[in-house]
Amino acid sequence: FDVSKKIRIEPRLLLTRKLGLYKSISVSYSKMNQYLHQISNTGNGLPTDAWIPSSSFLKPGVSDIVSFNLSFPISKMFIASFDTYYKWIKGNTEYKSGVNFLGVGQGAATMPFTWETSLTQGKAWNYGYELTIQKTKGKITGFGGYTLAWAISKFKDLNEGKPFYSRQDRR
Repeated sequence: FDVSKKIRIEPRLLLTRKLGLYKSISVSYSKMNQYLHQISNTGNGLPTDAWIPSSSFLKPGVSDIVSFNLSFPISKMFIASFDTYYKWIKGNTEYKSGVNFLGVGQGAATMPFTWETSLTQGKAWNYGYELTIQKTKGKITGFGGYTLAWAISKFKDLNEGKPFYSRQDRR
């Protein structure tokens, strides 16, 4: 697997139907490739991130996202927008259990550290909802929103192969 020789397309599709001046409904799809992996380590007391490029061992991350949006006025000055999305990820990358970038596993020295033996790749899925209220008229305009989302990961080498909430899962 040579990252530099493989062409990966990233299609995007957005369909919107206007239902009036401020009313609309939208559906979208996108596919994205990530060639740089952020690996986080909290085992040494301080959160530390390493950025590792894709290679013949570490495949790029690939995600597919679908979303749905509904926008409508709730008064003459305010517009509400409701969004929902679902994202599938292949090639999600984490440290294997008990390993960190210092080459220390569970408090004892281990074999010499190598990225190839220390990382595992799996899949993940994220989904959620967002409500946004926008003030469109008057001397002061702006918007505010609230998001409720989940981030779940699954790796063959972690948590006995069972899905678990990712560290990015914050409600």
